[in-house]
Amino acid sequence: MGDVGSNAGNGQFINLWELFAQIGEAETVERYEAAGYLVSCLDRDPTTVNDIRRRDEGIVLPVDRSTRLHLLSQLGIFANQATLFDADDMPSDDAQPTFERFGFYASDIYPFLARHDVAVSQPGGDGSEGRQSPDGRRIPSWIFAYSGQAWISRGRAAKILIAGTSDAVLRAPQYDDVFWRWNAALSDAVERGAIATTMAGRRQLLAHADIRTWCEQHGYLWLPDAQVSLQASPSESVSGDGDMAATGISSALAKTPTPRPLPQQLHQEQEILRALREHGFDPKKLPKSPAGKPGAKALVRRLLGWEGTIFDKAWERLRSGKEIADA
Repeated sequence: MGDVGSNAGNGQFINLWELFAQIGEAETVERYEAAGYLVSCLDRDPTTVNDIRRRDEGIVLPVDRSTRLHLLSQLGIFANQATLFDADDMPSDDAQPTFERFGFYASDIYPFLARHDVAVSQPGGDGSEGRQSPDGRRIPSWIFAYSGQAWISRGRAAKILIAGTSDAVLRAPQYDDVFWRWNAALSDAVERGAIATTMAGRRQLLAHADIRTWCEQHGYLWLPDAQVSLQASPSESVSGDGDMAATGISSALAKTPTPRPLPQQLHQEQEILRALREHGFDPKKLPKSPAGKPGAKALVRRLLGWEGTIFDKAWERLRSGKEIADA
């Protein structure tokens, strides 16, 4: 079905169906959700749509504009409705020929996804297959893309932390619950000043070095900087009586403690306080809004982007508790 070999990162063609599987494995989502990741990236950076190619009888060919638009439409439907189509554009849950015919050169799509913070489990070629941390965990290949990055998004950091625990095998909705707990723990560390942050557009990025230190203090395994070893072959790692040989590699997963979640309302309140401080406001001495311009409250509301009345209720709780006040 796929035509991506072990050197997929070296300019080989990768069809969309294979790409969805690779994103899904790294991001712990289903194929249709992985398609949503790609659609979202293409919406933000539409020029990459021009890199779509079609494989026809072994030949990789460029795609005209109308075909690209039609494919984007099908991608959107698949992402939103988990609906596949056969070669005649008829809905069919068991057919994926369209997504097997179209795709990208790996040298185009992998860097593009990395720029948009979408993880991909590439099939070999990066030397990470079989790598294990000292306690015997297999380290997913996508982890190593973040080893040298000075700043990492909070959501990505949460997923990396999950990958270092036995919870990595979970799927939604259990995985989502664990993700929220790690995300809340990181938010708490930021609020306490243990992890420095910066903003990239509307995204908050966390200092990699501070995450590493925070993990060391709490005994969490931080895989991007873990000392790794190559997995021993069965003949090397298992002795005659079935015990693990003295290679230092254990087949058992050592459980890393999962942080307790912050109450959701407390998490919301801390996010508001964090955003105020990061933009130079003293929460207890908020200035009046300039005439005709948004004030501190409007700015933070826009930055956090919460839906409904969540923001207003959290803001009022902070006011009632005298955590925020006017100057």
